[in-house]
Amino acid sequence: MMNEKENFYALLDGKPQYAPEYTQLYHVCGGIPAFVDKARRDSSGFDSYGVRWIAGAEGAIPAPGQCLFEEISEWKNKMTFMDTDTIDTKFWGELELRDVDRSKKVVNVMWGTGIFDRITSCMGFENALIAMAEDPDECYEFFGAVADHKIQTLKKIVEAYHPDVITYCDDYANARNLFMSPSCYRELIKPHQKRILDAIKESGAVVCQHTCGKCESIVPDYVEMGVRIWSSAQHMNDLTAIQKEYGKKLIVEGGFNGSGAAALVDADMPEILEEVQRCIDTYVPYKNFILFACLMNERGNGTAVGDPRYRPLDEYWYSRVQYF
Repeated sequence: MMNEKENFYALLDGKPQYAPEYTQLYHVCGGIPAFVDKARRDSSGFDSYGVRWIAGAEGAIPAPGQCLFEEISEWKNKMTFMDTDTIDTKFWGELELRDVDRSKKVVNVMWGTGIFDRITSCMGFENALIAMAEDPDECYEFFGAVADHKIQTLKKIVEAYHPDVITYCDDYANARNLFMSPSCYRELIKPHQKRILDAIKESGAVVCQHTCGKCESIVPDYVEMGVRIWSSAQHMNDLTAIQKEYGKKLIVEGGFNGSGAAALVDADMPEILEEVQRCIDTYVPYKNFILFACLMNERGNGTAVGDPRYRPLDEYWYSRVQYF
């Protein structure tokens, strides 16, 4: 039987022995991205761009009512950019990769606060979306500058971790649709997103794009740009249609109903395993699926803070998941 890493690369080739489960597959790193963006659950304070964050159990959010700027024309005077040469890559690599068996685990860097998340963190959702409609040229320049800085940061991420996968996180959608029109996304965001994803590919890492919500209208854009894994692919999208259309070109990572009863803080194992079985029956047969089960508890998202319910979940998953 293949170990998790061997099976992962077989999955990318369309020939897996089994469908992996997120927490067993990956060793997740994120120190350098969090150091730059300071958008993590245990850090309150200012990030390197000048935005103040408030930490909570579910993660950190920009401090309500404390926009860095309210007009997009102000960004050049208000926003700062960290000198990425000051990042101690040896420190972060040794800290986060200690005792990791890289022959068995896939090292995945979680790279949050993408270029759209950055504009909303700086000026709030309402101001950001109005700016994209009223002053697209200035927004395009903003996205370009942030993308440039991210590509500089990427060099340090690669130097520190030599990752197998980089998950670039940018959330363009809610549960019903995109926050903006597909054409607006393609005109203002996609060109700079593509530059970031191209840089990830050039580094040798597998490109994973994290976008929550109903974003299926731009999944073809992701495939076009070379995204190999879409995470966290949520149930409000037609996941099986996407699996059928793209086959081994795109791995669907998600599936678990993160807004249903099985993901609630007080969900019991029968509820959780019923949802797991639905994922087995629905998504596993297409051979391009990774289960990403989001279990919330009093401390936050179990995939980040741990949850004892993952052990019986994994035992159930690996005892019943289809082998090919």
